[in-house]
Amino acid sequence: MEIRFLGTGGGRFTTMFQKRFTGGFRIDGFDNYIHLDPGPGALLLSNQLGLSPIVLNAIVLSHAHPDHYTDVEPLIEAMTKAGTRDRGVLLSSKSGVETIDGYGPVISKYHRDMAGDVKVLDNDLVFELKNKVKIKSFKVHHSDPSSCGVRVETPNGDIGYTGDTTYFDKLPNKLKGVRVLIMNVTRPLNSDINYHLSTNEAIKLISKVQPEIAIMTHFGYNMLESGVEEQACIVQGETDVDTIAAEDFMKVVVEKEIKTTKRQSKLIDFKAI
Repeated sequence: MEIRFLGTGGGRFTTMFQKRFTGGFRIDGFDNYIHLDPGPGALLLSNQLGLSPIVLNAIVLSHAHPDHYTDVEPLIEAMTKAGTRDRGVLLSSKSGVETIDGYGPVISKYHRDMAGDVKVLDNDLVFELKNKVKIKSFKVHHSDPSSCGVRVETPNGDIGYTGDTTYFDKLPNKLKGVRVLIMNVTRPLNSDINYHLSTNEAIKLISKVQPEIAIMTHFGYNMLESGVEEQACIVQGETDVDTIAAEDFMKVVVEKEIKTTKRQSKLIDFKAI
């Protein structure tokens, strides 16, 4: 399995100024191509990085905030070749497809009908893709009450993704046994905020889950200003688990060993536009 980050930013201000890109991430392998939380720039960056959106067979939306959902509809069009083929699944929070407590629907009926299948993420939904790859969802604690995290089960081990959430007691149980733990860590040490993980809570979660590798992503503006590499070092020092601050376009290969490749340069200089 290969994980590729099409953005490591999150929150209003990071998204607004594109201090980090916000295209979510891809998980590809075993003839499956899954795009998770495709926020602003996901379609553009997919094509520029050579990650064709045409091959997608699953799109996952964890909740209805624009830094997660804006490119869901164009990716549905790509996955279905502009609606000319009946293929692929949209796995969405309830707020993606209907209204819940003022959130959603953020995906039009036109695009929902275009997808080959639509499933609503909920507590313990299990959806099987090709070659023994499964996506399991679980409820998390975020301002959108239908928000979910996911666990991707693969023959090379499991990949866990928190989505946006605060820490809660049952969260580690949903993620125990994963080889790779991807966490949306929006705030730095001693800077907790409602509905999001901070460095403090990342330490608590990693200590209980004990993955082979922990990856921090979805950085808010304050987190970036604090220095994400330093925050990851703090986490690793407290947990003794290999912890990485993700970079835009970083690649993680999950085989017998887990290998990471970071890419420093951005493809687009927005200041020049």
